[in-house]
Amino acid sequence: MARFLHLADVHLGSHQYQNAERNLDFFRSFWAVVDKHAVPGAVDFVVLAGDLFDKRSIDAPTLGQATAVLKRLEKLGIPVFCVEGNHDRAYYGEGSSWLEYLNGLGLLRLLRNEIADDGTIVLQPWQTGQKPGGYQDFGDIRIIGSRYYGASTAKAIAPMAEAIKALPPAPFTLLVWHMGLEGYISSLAGGVSVTQLEPLRQCTDYLALGHVHTRYDVEDWLYNPGPLEPTNITEAALPHGALMVDVTSSGHVVTPLEDYPRRAFCRLTFELTPYDSPAEMQAAFPGFLARHLGQAFALAPIVEVSLTGTCRFSRSALDVDWIRQMVVATCAPLVVLLRNTSSNSSLAIAPDAHGSMARHELERLILQDCFAQDARYRPTADQCGHLLLDLKNRLENGEKPLSLLNYLKEAVPMALKPAEQIVVSGDATALAPSDIVPAAEMGVDPGAVVEVPVLTVSPAPDVAPPQPATPLGRVDGSVANVQPSVVPAPNDRGPVMVDDADDEIPSWSTLPIVVAVAAVAPESIDATMIGTSQPAETDPLATKHAPSPAPAPDEVFAGQLSLFG
Repeated sequence: MARFLHLADVHLGSHQYQNAERNLDFFRSFWAVVDKHAVPGAVDFVVLAGDLFDKRSIDAPTLGQATAVLKRLEKLGIPVFCVEGNHDRAYYGEGSSWLEYLNGLGLLRLLRNEIADDGTIVLQPWQTGQKPGGYQDFGDIRIIGSRYYGASTAKAIAPMAEAIKALPPAPFTLLVWHMGLEGYISSLAGGVSVTQLEPLRQCTDYLALGHVHTRYDVEDWLYNPGPLEPTNITEAALPHGALMVDVTSSGHVVTPLEDYPRRAFCRLTFELTPYDSPAEMQAAFPGFLARHLGQAFALAPIVEVSLTGTCRFSRSALDVDWIRQMVVATCAPLVVLLRNTSSNSSLAIAPDAHGSMARHELERLILQDCFAQDARYRPTADQCGHLLLDLKNRLENGEKPLSLLNYLKEAVPMALKPAEQIVVSGDATALAPSDIVPAAEMGVDPGAVVEVPVLTVSPAPDVAPPQPATPLGRVDGSVANVQPSVVPAPNDRGPVMVDDADDEIPSWSTLPIVVAVAAVAPESIDATMIGTSQPAETDPLATKHAPSPAPAPDEVFAGQLSLFG
């Protein structure tokens, strides 16, 4: 009987990604399909099921693209039957749409039903040189077109079926409608169910749809071709193109067409979880691109790179410009799209046994967690968190900018060094190098917070201990869970230990942790023997940060744990 080309959602004038070349892709695809398939003897007519244009208000170049294709078809004697889509309609209050303008020029035949005063649908025959009509007979095929109803589509189905039945019978009835089917589009957006369409099935042979941007069909009756070009990258993987329909006396045969030049859309997912630093990620990324984009492309592709997984370093350290440059160097794409859906690792902050937590402890844990999310700073997260908390306290106490600057110059390098954990054993009055047990021999990773046994040492017989004052920390001689809280060296206090339970740490705390014990003879202890990474004479606590004078000879430190290396 006849053969026709079923198109929909051409979207001429789309400025996807604000790219001029991409704008031309929509025109080129339209032209290529018509040029290859809409030729005399191969196609009798063309059906456009809505959204010829991307916007209701089009510019001159877009109108020129449409007229170029339509005039070619006009010269070949191939009519174009078209209905309005949601993108084609005139704005409210405007006299006519651009499709009506093209209808007036005779370049296409706009089909649109009328609505009577009583709400019924009226189908008037389309006539040359007049306003749009509801249908036209082309040989043995009756082509009917509906206006766009949007969310009211379901209510228009039964009246449309009644209007079709009121027409004289035809051998083959083709209904063109811009609407979506449930399962492909929300009912709130005008989607209807197959059950709701049943009245139309009783009076039509082929339902030509547009609107949904993927190809689908239902029971060899309802067909939607999808767009010629994806209007967003998520549509690229969906089937789309044109449909060639052969109508015979026994029914119809539908053939999908995708044999026209189409730009490739490459969607890549790069998992960040395995990489602890930007350097590791950048070492692996070029090979990843080569595996996925190493082939030749007929047209410069559109590439989307999605960064997923857990980012084990600060997301702000991702060099997106470098990523973009690497994609460009690999395949010279038309457009590069970057999406970062990765998440930083996080640590749970649990309350104490009483279900509460002191504010300063909560602040410390939050700051520690921020650093722990970045693998580069995770080994020193605890001390870095304390550094920021100490800086906050200094600011609140009104410390001068120059003093803060000097503090940071010394504190930051120390904070970024992994911890050096040691265990001191034996009698502090007779320490030897063999009494120092390095953390590595204990199987403890640098930077870990470990329980360090701290000896309370009896004073040497010939040295009288000072009278203890109110301790800065709890004095108990037990195992201390050493945290990067800091107690400065007291010059007039007795034994002091740093413990993790309710210690009152002064706001003027400094970075190295010093555990002071009862006074012993100064010649009995060499600070360099006790695992500190700094010689005693350059101890920053003793020379820079101590809020009080250096201790008297009878007040010596049994050890110093330098959590900052």
